[in-house]
Amino acid sequence: MKTGKTPRNESGFALITALLILVLLTIIGLAAINSSKTELNIAANDKQHKVAFYAAEAGVETGRAVLNTLREADVGYWDLLLAQGTFTYNGDQLSTNPLPDDYPVATNNPNFVSLDPVVDILGSRTVGQNQDAEFTLLVRDNEDLDNNPLVDTDGTLVLISAATYGDAVASIETIIRYIGNDQYAQEYYNTENTNRATGAVSGVSGQKRM
Repeated sequence: MKTGKTPRNESGFALITALLILVLLTIIGLAAINSSKTELNIAANDKQHKVAFYAAEAGVETGRAVLNTLREADVGYWDLLLAQGTFTYNGDQLSTNPLPDDYPVATNNPNFVSLDPVVDILGSRTVGQNQDAEFTLLVRDNEDLDNNPLVDTDGTLVLISAATYGDAVASIETIIRYIGNDQYAQEYYNTENTNRATGAVSGVSGQKRM
C-alpha cells in the first residue's frame, strides 16, 4: 500500500494573516487621522496667533492716534489720563480706569492705567472681517526723571496693546512720543503747568524741538 502525507488545513493560517493585515491597516489609518488632526490644530493655532498679533498692532495704531489727538487738543489731557481724571472732549466725558485684574498680559508696573474707556468712546477696539478680534490698551508715564508717574514732562508715554483671538494672546509694548506742532522743550514743563490747557504754555512757543 502506498502511504502519503495528509494535506494540512491552512485555512486557519490564512485567517490569522488577514487579521494581522487588517490590524496593521487600522493602525496606519488611525495614525494618519491623528497626524491630520495635529496638522489642523497647528494651522488653527498659527492663524489665531497671527490674527491676535495683527489685532495688537491695530491697537497700537489706535492708541497712538487717540493719544496724539488728545495731546493736540490740550497738553494737560495726558496728565488727566495718567491720574485717572475725568475731562470733557468734544462733548464726551473721558477718563481712564485702573489696571484691570483680568488684563491678558502680566505687567510689573502698577502705574499702568486702562485706555479702553477712552477708545470705546472715540473709536473701536474690535478688528477683523467679523470684528471678532479685540485689543485692550494700557498706558503709563515713561521714566522722565520727574519722579511723578501721574505727570508727563517730556511728551512721551508707554503704551501696551494686548489682543485676544480665540485662545491666542499677543501683546506689543511701544513708546509713544508726541511730535505735534506744540512740542516744547522739556524744561518748560513741570507739575504746576502740565495740567493746564495749551494756552498755559503758549509763551514758550519759540522753544519747539527740532
